[in-house]
Amino acid sequence: MGLVELFLDGVLPPLVIAAPPLALAWKPWRRDAGPGRDWGMILALAAAPIAASVSLEGLPPLIPVKGTQWLWICLLAAALYAIVDERRRLTHYYLGSLPLLLLTPLLIFQRLMENSWDWTDSLNHLGVASLLLLVPVLYLPRIMSQGPGPLLPIALTLVASTAGFVLFGGGSAVFGQLAGALAAALGLSVVVAFRKPEFVFGRGSLLVFSMALVGLLLCGHHFSDLDRTVGLLIWAAPLSLATFILPVFHKRPILALIPCVLVLALAAYLGAPVPDPYGY
Repeated sequence: MGLVELFLDGVLPPLVIAAPPLALAWKPWRRDAGPGRDWGMILALAAAPIAASVSLEGLPPLIPVKGTQWLWICLLAAALYAIVDERRRLTHYYLGSLPLLLLTPLLIFQRLMENSWDWTDSLNHLGVASLLLLVPVLYLPRIMSQGPGPLLPIALTLVASTAGFVLFGGGSAVFGQLAGALAAALGLSVVVAFRKPEFVFGRGSLLVFSMALVGLLLCGHHFSDLDRTVGLLIWAAPLSLATFILPVFHKRPILALIPCVLVLALAAYLGAPVPDPYGY
């Protein structure tokens, strides 16, 4: 697939779908419009990979049969829950998100549980996957609240872009393009953040981001050839942004990006496609 086809199929549709809600919620063309709302980023992050999936693979069946198809349903449910939370500010938000975080890996792994794993394997994989989902959902909102502006959107865009690269390297062009669609939506947030310095990710958009990223990494590992170590490095990269909390970086916050960039560089090095020695 050439670069033009890659852009038209995997990047342009999610950009077209993700841009309107983000623009309406934040009005980047007006500096005097006041702070925006998180619902725009929630919808952008949920819609972008789903739009890319439809563009690449067509409309899914009414009853999902693949792990990614179940992931999109869970992602839409997470977006709906996050928007309700933004309007109502749910008291037990994290407790309420727990069933969704537990159900998502159960649905993604449904076929593997039926055909390949025994009950001990199923419990182990479900427990690890649920933990991988839960940690960023709980932890990232505290990190992202450390300051508005473009640095944290840039960091999450780099995370999703590197995820797309290593998923390509792990043997799945489709998973790589879906992560690229997530990166495209996050790239729009960078543009908004430069226009609106008060831009910040809410806990709802971080719930959707975490589910999309971790869900694609799980699919890449279990349904393709993404190396476990590489996947864990991508998972850990946004958590390494905890350096923004440290007072030593408050005067020069750009330096707080260094650990995240180093983790992503290592993941990209380890997960890069291996050239065919025979030239095929």
